[in-house]
Amino acid sequence: MSMLKSVLEQFGASLRPLERSGVTIGHIILLLLALDEMKTAGRRVLCQVLSLGEGTTRTVLGKLSALGVVQVSRAGARLSEQGKRLVSAIKSRISRPILLRAGEKLTLKKVNAALLIRGVQAESISVLEVRDDVIRFGGRGAVLLVKRETDLYIPPGNTRVSERYPSLYYELEKRLQPEDGDIILIGMGEESISVMVAILNAAVDILLESGSSE
Repeated sequence: MSMLKSVLEQFGASLRPLERSGVTIGHIILLLLALDEMKTAGRRVLCQVLSLGEGTTRTVLGKLSALGVVQVSRAGARLSEQGKRLVSAIKSRISRPILLRAGEKLTLKKVNAALLIRGVQAESISVLEVRDDVIRFGGRGAVLLVKRETDLYIPPGNTRVSERYPSLYYELEKRLQPEDGDIILIGMGEESISVMVAILNAAVDILLESGSSE
């Protein structure tokens, strides 16, 4: 975790000049996870992945290339060996966000995205602060779920998701496969990419600020 924390903090410092363009560390992680899945991608495709302009995306790729995590050629962008190691470290703590099909009854919003966070003590997380974090980064709200033994619970009242929202429970279990102690962060909003970026930013803040359970 210390290596990942150090790299995330380094990214945060490197991205400060891009903040005026709306680029956050959530965009960077979304890009890295996309390259991990696609292997090689052109700039236009990555513009769509990030919902950023072509000029901003070019600048982001230049920053990542300078940091040694992405290689850019005429064929497109791909992860370097260092980038692959970084993505492996990220995926050991944060899953790639997924768009939910069964989240509307819980969130009352049509666009809902979720990701899994591993290795963090649920007791160290403030639900209200996480919700505010998601809103600050462009979402409209958030819900935290905690996996305990065979069910998912909504703190602080510990509502059982399998009983209250069975369709959502089965979707999350199938697609994210949480284990005991894992946390699921669900964000809601009006546009899919902005919601995914928002929950990635909030997940990074959780990792940087909360105590690790490992």
